[in-house]
Amino acid sequence: MTASRHGAQGHQCPLALTYHLGFTNSPVTADPTGEASLAVTTSSTTDFALTAKNASGTVVKCERITMSLPSGTSGDTICDTSSVIRPRAIELDLHDGTWALEGHQHTSFYLACLVPDGGEPSIETDDFLSVALDDIKVNGTEGTSHVEIREERDGHTYSCRFPVEKLAAGTAVSGFAPKRMSIASGRPAELAWEYARPTGTHISFAVSYVVDGTPVTTPVGKDQHNCLTEPLGQGSPLELQATIGASAPSAKPHTVTLNSFVIVAHPDLTAGNLTAHGTVRLHTQPQLTRLPLPKPNNPTVVTAGTDGILSLFIDATPVSQLPKAALLLRSASGHDIYTAQLAPRADSIRDGIMRKPCLTVPVPGGHDIHISIIPGHTPTRSGLRLLWNPLGNERLTTHTPAAARHATGKTGREEPQN
Repeated sequence: MTASRHGAQGHQCPLALTYHLGFTNSPVTADPTGEASLAVTTSSTTDFALTAKNASGTVVKCERITMSLPSGTSGDTICDTSSVIRPRAIELDLHDGTWALEGHQHTSFYLACLVPDGGEPSIETDDFLSVALDDIKVNGTEGTSHVEIREERDGHTYSCRFPVEKLAAGTAVSGFAPKRMSIASGRPAELAWEYARPTGTHISFAVSYVVDGTPVTTPVGKDQHNCLTEPLGQGSPLELQATIGASAPSAKPHTVTLNSFVIVAHPDLTAGNLTAHGTVRLHTQPQLTRLPLPKPNNPTVVTAGTDGILSLFIDATPVSQLPKAALLLRSASGHDIYTAQLAPRADSIRDGIMRKPCLTVPVPGGHDIHISIIPGHTPTRSGLRLLWNPLGNERLTTHTPAAARHATGKTGREEPQN
């Protein structure tokens, strides 16, 4: 489960790096291709993980990064005062030096600091830092708390708070996704999710999506687990909003969200100044490219020659070492369009082969896709498969890892798909 900085905050975040953070054993978990609100269960023990990535396209100089989790017994704090939190480094080696992780327990909060361990405090494009805070004991009071991230840059401090919902034991919302990732134009998408609630409480749901460019929100009602959208002519982002009744009379209801998307095959197109001479072919033969798994901090970069749909598969043996991945979609002008952190499920692997893609995303022509692996697991056998369905005749160009966007070298093996 992850939450990106803008997805969690709904405003222009002042932080220079992009942050993905989450708790283990979270009661609110997204489909592997989606995102969800940050949440923990009261009176539980959890681990917290954070990845800070430079997706800005320019070098970021940062003297210090801090993470603060409030401690106490009230609903607006997270850590029980008896917590003995263990900071753990996952990936702290960058191109220009190594960073150090420090942990400090204070009376009202726990503070973890990332500082350069000698060398320049520079974080290159696509570099990332990854850490964990283990053995967090969550206090027993329901409420809404936060994790605060601060950056010290250029003599100033920039901060952003990520809300964390503390839910009663027995509460869970998970697995929000369309039953079919791709549907025919003019058909509704069937959406499904799972939930659990303590006795005496209720959960009401609402689903949001886009129809012909207009946002639509449909109340689903209490204790439902599926619904149909209106007929869709184009692909759409999807959001499930769950309002969870509090189990204690003094506590307020909680609202959490889960996100996904649906693709429409042969979508309705809006074209301006379109001139066609002779035969126009909008769809050609799919292309399958097999690649080795990227090394940490050394992403594989592919460029779309035309608009199309990219499906990503991660093969691994054994499944217990199935790695997590991160994807960044960047425009030709260097602007970051979309980021996702992928946590593939072990049950999607059979005989070392991923049977369903862990991500399917539309890609505009001329855009780059950066695929990186998050350190933590080392499978004995692994690889990437990229299935490219172009809307045109241009192929997917694969660059050597860490190469510039205009590199001519290729890696991997391409196969046409019938």
